[in-house]
Amino acid sequence: MGGFRVVAALLAACGVALARALPVNSSPCAPTQIHVSLTGNPTEMRVTWKTAGSSCPSGVVSGPASALSSNPIDPRQLTSHHGSQHSYSSADMCAAPARTFSYGPTYLHTAVLTGLVPRQRHFYQIEGGEPIEFTASVETGPTHRFSFLIFGDMGEGRHRAAKSPGASRTMQLLEDEVGAGAELIMHVGDISYANGREEIWDDFMDEIEPFARHVPYHVAVGNHEYDYERGRNNGSNHGAPDPSGETSGYQPDWGNYGNDSGGECGVQISSRFVMPDVSDHGYWTHPRNTSSASSTSTSTSSANSNPRSSGSDRRNPTLGPDAAALLSAALNKQQHAGNSGPSARRLHVAGRAGGGGGSARAEPDAGLQADVALPRSNPPFWYSFSYGSVHFVVTSTEHDMRPGSKQYQWLERDLRLVDRCSTPWVVLSMHRPMYVVFPHKSNRIVGDHLREQLESLLDEYRVDLVVSGHVHSYSRTCNVLDEHCVPADKGGMTHIIVGCAGHRLTDISHAQEEWLEFAAVRFGYGRVTVNSGYSMLFELVGDDGVVHDSVKLHNSRASLRGCSYGEGSEADAVRAAAAAAAADAACSGGLLDGCEPRLESGPKGGFGAATATA
Repeated sequence: MGGFRVVAALLAACGVALARALPVNSSPCAPTQIHVSLTGNPTEMRVTWKTAGSSCPSGVVSGPASALSSNPIDPRQLTSHHGSQHSYSSADMCAAPARTFSYGPTYLHTAVLTGLVPRQRHFYQIEGGEPIEFTASVETGPTHRFSFLIFGDMGEGRHRAAKSPGASRTMQLLEDEVGAGAELIMHVGDISYANGREEIWDDFMDEIEPFARHVPYHVAVGNHEYDYERGRNNGSNHGAPDPSGETSGYQPDWGNYGNDSGGECGVQISSRFVMPDVSDHGYWTHPRNTSSASSTSTSTSSANSNPRSSGSDRRNPTLGPDAAALLSAALNKQQHAGNSGPSARRLHVAGRAGGGGGSARAEPDAGLQADVALPRSNPPFWYSFSYGSVHFVVTSTEHDMRPGSKQYQWLERDLRLVDRCSTPWVVLSMHRPMYVVFPHKSNRIVGDHLREQLESLLDEYRVDLVVSGHVHSYSRTCNVLDEHCVPADKGGMTHIIVGCAGHRLTDISHAQEEWLEFAAVRFGYGRVTVNSGYSMLFELVGDDGVVHDSVKLHNSRASLRGCSYGEGSEADAVRAAAAAAAADAACSGGLLDGCEPRLESGPKGGFGAATATA
């Protein structure tokens, strides 16, 4: 009953009488499937949970973790946050079989904790639950050392243990990693393999709760969450868009896209996982039943559960934390200069984004204000956020990514506006990979098209690492560009497939392309240690807890030289370009240490044996 005294202290401070103390987790309003996610603001954290009851409060109490050592707890240390409730049922799905299972409604709640101190320990307590400790997010910047976990294709280990024989073991290891200090989890698609079955989603959410309630659990959309063939064709939602805004599934004639979500069409994942930049769309974008309450606080009035005003993207939810600040500064500079109209001229440095050696040029533009109207993020389908020295970009390979598409335009803009001073690393997640090992012919065809659509863009903006799933094995490329290994100072990036977190594994041929550095057919997940703005270590941790592959990426000074570029005068840009060229010359002459990126890799062409074939 130690957790109840937190709520009791808050209610007493608010003048609310307690009729009786309900045992924790004994009522229909007991919170389950608790997990947290970032908002883009380091002083906030989002909490999402499920209740069995339909009329349950969406209240959360938070405070410094040190407050838990006091008995009774000082209510002046507590802040209350009121969120929203959302419900959905099988009738909200797009097609069979998901629409035929006749379940629901399911009641989900979400609230934003505000007023947190970055990097400090806090706790939160959902009404009816126990206190849960966590560490607040960190500010962006190149000095914070941290680790995050990344993988795809896990599933759950109860209903479909035969199809996901490695899931339970991976979850045990993930819980250990979080206990050891991992700060963030990124699940790159193919989440639960529910195929429209509510009970499988529930089991998955129950299984990840022991660690997902302590550290942010972020997701990308895979084919098993979104793919469907036709739009809603019956019921009250006939013809209505799916949660991503589309009226039918993405079915290019060159791809192996089908009905892999079982008709879910993104309803489940977008309801259960509220990802950063959600303020642009509200909590949920598909037909919904939502009830909201305003936020209050016993000590402050900062708590705010309204996603339209939550997070660092209040001014422009399109941009995310880094880019919003850049745009705001640029707009202020324009306004002070009396030049904020359509005739405003923006300054660009020609050449590779974030790199040196380009020439300055002034380019006519419609004005910075026009940028606000460009395509926006669409979480959980495509969105971005920054954490420490890393800018994370999450894309959907289950939607159109061709140049000119909404997603492509958003992606180009997001990459262009990344502050490489604050976040020198850019890590991109996409469920389907661009570089696919043999013998996966149909996936290789899709990869060829994705590479044709995206590779030049990612290379232009110096994306450092691309992590995918979909193929149920592990593979890592060299620093690759256009299917050729290249020195890192010539462009390119590393691609890693970690589709081995739990689902049945698939074989890999021994004859492979020259760009493959390492491959293994075994269960595992990726552990990434970001040492600084200059080095990042990726490790494949197997289901035996042993590291089976590793690669260390080094950021060149060229990536950081973009820090001096901005929306300044032409003379400033010319001086910046000249300084970059001088630094390039110093690097080529061996005058500076650590100028060029280096790639330290594990054994080339290693293959492991499949650990399960059920």
